[in-house]
Amino acid sequence: RVPWAADRWQVELLDAIDGGRGALVVAPTSAGKTFAAYYAMEKVLRSSNSGAVIFMSPTVALALQVESEVHARFRQKPYP
Repeated sequence: RVPWAADRWQVELLDAIDGGRGALVVAPTSAGKTFAAYYAMEKVLRSSNSGAVIFMSPTVALALQVESEVHARFRQKPYP
């Protein structure tokens, strides 16, 4: 699923996402949390018009960065 050797928590998280289960991620900077959020967004957007992914950011700057990235990644994709 990912092009690198995932840590155990990442594998467990991706398994939860793929299984349609919820998850809460608390991990240090650069641990892969944002990637996991994008992975979850992709899965939800491809399968539902009413599903949700909640991404909480510790700073406004990071929230704006993620918002911009989400818009760039997902605005042109055909979803249900």
